[in-house]
Amino acid sequence: MRWSASALKRHCAYPNLLRKEPTDNQRIAMDRGTEFHAAIEKWQHDGCVPDLEDLEIQGWVDLLCQQWSPIGARLEVAWGLGMDGTHVMVAEPRPHVYEALSGGAPLLTAGRADAVWIDLDDTLWVVDWKTGKWPVDEASVNLQVNAAGLALARRWGARRYVPGIYYARDGHFDWGDPIELGSDVAGEVFADVVASATLPPKAIPGDHCASCWEKRMKRCDEGVARG
Repeated sequence: MRWSASALKRHCAYPNLLRKEPTDNQRIAMDRGTEFHAAIEKWQHDGCVPDLEDLEIQGWVDLLCQQWSPIGARLEVAWGLGMDGTHVMVAEPRPHVYEALSGGAPLLTAGRADAVWIDLDDTLWVVDWKTGKWPVDEASVNLQVNAAGLALARRWGARRYVPGIYYARDGHFDWGDPIELGSDVAGEVFADVVASATLPPKAIPGDHCASCWEKRMKRCDEGVARG
């Protein structure tokens, strides 16, 4: 496996190699995201919304509580997607580092789904919590959550999956359309994940450089050279 699901990018994966050590502000944001995740797990375990010292994070949890319940959901589910599109059981020896368990298919990518559940119509719902200030790719085309959907729908025999992103600061769910396993759409999604997961560890200049943060920060010479 070259790139974990959280590192999947279209067009060019070079930014993954240019990431510097997190700044103090980034570490604080990461720690707050971790606290939010832990609060959701405690909520499920205890059956009641926890009381938190950080009132902003408390507000995030309360917003989620108003429209969703963790009852029946599986939280923090590690998953792997094989090169053949099957689900692969994985171990996570370090954060964002995944290894296929013995006997599994070659690993294409892997990650951890924040919340998943299957409804009575054999539809799997897979959600990624986002606690940052900036939006990510919408759920319908988000590589991370769609790769998780493909893998976990196979794991539990669901007929389809629905990819979702939840913005904790806004209390907003972004849902993509249901994707039927075996459909042309599922095939296109899988091909998109394969293309991103197999990108080489080098710069691939193109029109996409215009919106690349690494170019703006002048850390990518190839991107800067494009003007």
